[in-house]
Amino acid sequence: MKKLFYLLGLIFICGSSFYFVACDDDDDDDTDVVLTYEEAIGYLTDYKWVNTYTKATALGMTEQIIEDCDKDDWMKFAKDSTYTFNYGSVICSDSEDGDEEDYSGKYELSSDLKTLKMVEEFATTTYTIKKFTKDEIEMEGVQTALGIEAQLVVTFTRME
Repeated sequence: MKKLFYLLGLIFICGSSFYFVACDDDDDDDTDVVLTYEEAIGYLTDYKWVNTYTKATALGMTEQIIEDCDKDDWMKFAKDSTYTFNYGSVICSDSEDGDEEDYSGKYELSSDLKTLKMVEEFATTTYTIKKFTKDEIEMEGVQTALGIEAQLVVTFTRME
């Protein structure tokens, strides 16, 4: 049961999981802008990112797993291909011991900007990038954690 709880936590984090959605008619439409690898790495590493949408399917269950307590969580990617996940100040009450610890891992962004692989101690997630702009990254992928696979759909939004 503890492994299942850990897996669901990892799915949430990895889909890890960022917050802030704004849509209105006067938003700049940058979906047609093609980023170079260098520009993408610049955007990825210059900002903190929040998970604004995560849908996970594992063990026959599908769930959107962003809660209010997750909305201050953020992820920071570094130029040395590492990343850090920070839980923010509001901790979700379903944590087993009430004390979630920040964690880090390694990432690899493909030169064609089609895949992002994230590796942590107990999980590996390989995403197919559907959209990558200076403000948002939309991806679909598979996470393997503790021998269990989960299908993820996530959106990371740049934190202001």
